[in-house]
Amino acid sequence: MDCFDWEAWCNRMPGARDEDLHVSGKCRLESSSLGLRLVPGNEGVVDEPDLFVLSLEVDRPQVGDDRVEEREVSWSGDAGQGVQRVRLQGAASAEIAVREAH
Repeated sequence: MDCFDWEAWCNRMPGARDEDLHVSGKCRLESSSLGLRLVPGNEGVVDEPDLFVLSLEVDRPQVGDDRVEEREVSWSGDAGQGVQRVRLQGAASAEIAVREAH
């Protein structure tokens, strides 16, 4: 599996009323029967208040096909205040700077 084009942003446009962190990326899968999801992860014992960790989890059914597929995976939710970076762990590794959409 190959994952790429990761983005992380907060919508700070006037009137948006959206306090959530949004993260998205694309993954090229070796089987179209695989399932993907981003879930909050664990940063470990290092205290980094500007960091939010997500884990990419893959569901591998017992029966599948060999059709290569590209799929978008995303997560949106409350990450707290002051998040500047998102670290991906699990089936993909990346560190993404959070941008503010205006």
